[in-house]
Amino acid sequence: MSAAIVDAFGRLPRLYIADGHHRAASAGQRARRLANGGGGANESDRFLAVAFPDTQVQILAYNRP
Repeated sequence: MSAAIVDAFGRLPRLYIADGHHRAASAGQRARRLANGGGGANESDRFLAVAFPDTQVQILAYNRP
């Protein structure tokens, strides 16, 4: 993984995953299991993500009418 990407995410005070948080968590668990098995790095070690500043996001109540 690019050191610049790791550094950029490291500077975020907090990050809220609004959608797909279960998918992200399960992908992370699977990646750790595969890494422990000694497999090499490949495309399946990654998943797409995007981050927006809180000034550009509006989170609505889940149970809105």
